[in-house]
Amino acid sequence: MTRSTRWLLAVIAVVAVLAVVAVAIALTTGEDELDPGTPEGAVQAYLRAVADRDAEAAYAWFSSDLQDRCRISNVRDALQYG
Repeated sequence: MTRSTRWLLAVIAVVAVLAVVAVAIALTTGEDELDPGTPEGAVQAYLRAVADRDAEAAYAWFSSDLQDRCRISNVRDALQYG
């Protein structure tokens, strides 16, 4: 085995170990619960509702202007067939 091959294998091994560690950290750390009264918390709550396919909860985060222009049935369809 040449020196460059050993070097390449070492780099690949280090990258693989770092990837495994990153995935383990991502899976074990919990999601911070943000205050829904803040912009960040509102986005988090809306995205959680979309991820849960909860059209009513997602629609509740729409502004009144957006609710006037978009019916909840559209949101249901988008989440169901989206």
